[in-house]
Amino acid sequence: MTTYYIKKYGIHEIHKADCVWLPIRKGMVKLGDFQTNKEALQKAKTLYVDLNPCSTCCTISKKQ
Repeated sequence: MTTYYIKKYGIHEIHKADCVWLPIRKGMVKLGDFQTNKEALQKAKTLYVDLNPCSTCCTISKKQ
């Protein structure tokens, strides 16, 4: 499982905990632990309408 965070200020972005582009944890909301990016994005969209996945760590493949 992987831990995911959402940047809560400005444009909301979802990142994995080990993402090189993860902003400083201050201002981040811990989304939780998920098996796939798709599961994390589905949960995040219940919290924030305007949300962007990180293009580095949260891309969704067809296998997910």
